[in-house]
Amino acid sequence: MGMVKWTGEGFKLIGEILTNETVEEWLKEHGKELILNLFQKMTAKWMFGHMRAGRQAKKFILHEVNGSALLRMSLNDSLNKLPNIIQRLALHIIKAKIDVLTKEGRLWKQLVIVPRAIVLNDFRITLIEDLGQASELKRFEAFPEIFLRRQAEQAEQTFLDTFKKNNNSVVVSNSGIILLADHQFDWHLGNIWGHYYFGYTDSLSEDLTQKKERKEFIKDIQPTIDAKMIELGKLTAEEIDNTNQRFFQK
Repeated sequence: MGMVKWTGEGFKLIGEILTNETVEEWLKEHGKELILNLFQKMTAKWMFGHMRAGRQAKKFILHEVNGSALLRMSLNDSLNKLPNIIQRLALHIIKAKIDVLTKEGRLWKQLVIVPRAIVLNDFRITLIEDLGQASELKRFEAFPEIFLRRQAEQAEQTFLDTFKKNNNSVVVSNSGIILLADHQFDWHLGNIWGHYYFGYTDSLSEDLTQKKERKEFIKDIQPTIDAKMIELGKLTAEEIDNTNQRFFQK
């Protein structure tokens, strides 16, 4: 896959959409039929025919995917849904009243813990729903799932790393903001550790897209963040597992 950069306002694809490594993995697992078809069309099959067919197949896929400006634009649009996915999950957690993942602050402010594993699962599903039927991808068996899952994982990791580098918040809407991220908390959800801290206001008079109001919001909710970090540090393995079960039941 090509590189994905978070600019502070959205994702930006750098270079080609698709690189050799992803194509080679797909060819190894699923590309035998394509290679065989190309091999059968060769007029000279004598020396290294299958190897040459494999190179042709890789070149063909790279050309189909990387040559599509529409796919590039659509992929970028889908990647930029990540902050909204985090907000949607946060609102779901508030509605479900999962106390371990929420904490009320002062003046209609709420803090929500959104585990990365749940975010990444929804992000993968979103990309596959948005682009799984793209003509440039679906003609290759199982390729959309492999490519889009990897793209989601890379983009989410890039997004997470921006908080590690500079702790900048990301405004999602006038009432929601991603404040910071934890990289190490083990939620017992596979090998995906960590979570996002999401701040939400119920006040109709508060607009987090405005710099001054956003600054006041962050200042006001900081004690709530500090208290929640202490609470999370005291959770037992059983409480974490019970929280996961409650979430998935909701």
